Amino acid sequence: ADNTFDLGRSASERWKDIYLSGGAFLGGTTAANKLDDYEEGTWTPVFADDASGGNTGTIGYTSSAKYTKVGNMIHLDCYVGGLNTTGMTGGNRIYIRNLPFTSSGYSTGSFYTYRVGRDASTVSASSQMGASATSLSFYLFTTSSATTNKNILVSDITSGTSELIFSLTYKTT
Repeated sequence: ADNTFDLGRSASERWKDIYLSGGAFLGGTTAANKLDDYEEGTWTPVFADDASGGNTGTIGYTSSAKYTKVGNMIHLDCYVGGLNTTGMTGGNRIYIRNLPFTSSGYSTGSFYTYRVGRDASTVSASSQMGASATSLSFYLFTTSSATTNKNILVSDITSGTSELIFSLTYKTT
């Protein structure tokens, strides 16, 4: 009877909930096909001028800072504003720290925009973020050509009025 029975059927014959002590194998029986971890939550971003040391600024408000974890993949969505750079070093690049899970290696994502005051900055659609290996932080940069990156620096932010709206997907260990 292998691979012949369904659990439930159309919308009129469904099961309500399922509780497992292990995982669910999807599309195969190897460890790579086992879904054993799913989680949603919120996190508290920290605005800084270094990956782990350095100086931190303040975030005036967080409209959204959510994550979804499926297996070892983490997806973040965040909207923060009122970024205050007081005490930060202007020539350093911008970092967002306190990721909910440590990155397992270099990852990149995209941020939609950062705003200087009420007007969107000149950052193009090729703006990216990089999370380095074994890090709980990522930094912002733009790509102007296939080989040239420009870091987003503390001095690029208008203190007190800038906003960041971003999305990042990365792997954890």
